[in-house]
Amino acid sequence: MKTNLMLLDSDMDVLSLSKNEIQSFAESMIRNFDESSKDPLQMLAFISKMKTMLDIIEKGLTEKSMNDLNSYGGKHTAFGIDFQISEVGVKYDYSENIKWVELNNQISELDAKRKEMESFIKGIKSSFTQVDEETGEAIKWHPASKSSTTTIKKTIK
Repeated sequence: MKTNLMLLDSDMDVLSLSKNEIQSFAESMIRNFDESSKDPLQMLAFISKMKTMLDIIEKGLTEKSMNDLNSYGGKHTAFGIDFQISEVGVKYDYSENIKWVELNNQISELDAKRKEMESFIKGIKSSFTQVDEETGEAIKWHPASKSSTTTIKKTIK
């Protein structure tokens, strides 16, 4: 498998780069990209595929590295990286506590009511006032403001 896209010079030792040097190098690549004759979508496709591949490799090597890291007491510094075994994604089960269950049920009911109200508000086209027939309270309804971020969605086939 050969690619005509070169992200790094072959003589560059990535392992010796500091975080700041990596940042500077990446910013330099972005600035210099316009001088190249490379297709930006081709480069973006290459980067997306490389990120996916590197994530898979990282997961596999992380599992294989646990024993090595344990032999260093769970912590080790090498190649400019601090490695440390860490517990992440800890989850707690509170369902044995009746008060928690009651509170969680109330929250779930309120979440459902909020979602229903959000659906209603999303459908509002212009502001209007509604009178609550039970309380006589006047409620002013406004369309929901909407914001988003524009990006490029990438799906590897």
